[in-house]
Amino acid sequence: MEYLITPDQPTQWKINPVDFIENLEKSWHDTTLFAQQMHN
Repeated sequence: MEYLITPDQPTQWKINPVDFIENLEKSWHDTTLFAQQMHN
């Protein structure tokens, strides 16, 4: 599966890389939890 990252604003591409990675991991985690709930 491919994941497309669509920032709300173009300026979000200029944020701290560490924050970007943390937000990406959180988004992935939330998506995984949602997927697990859908399977239950």
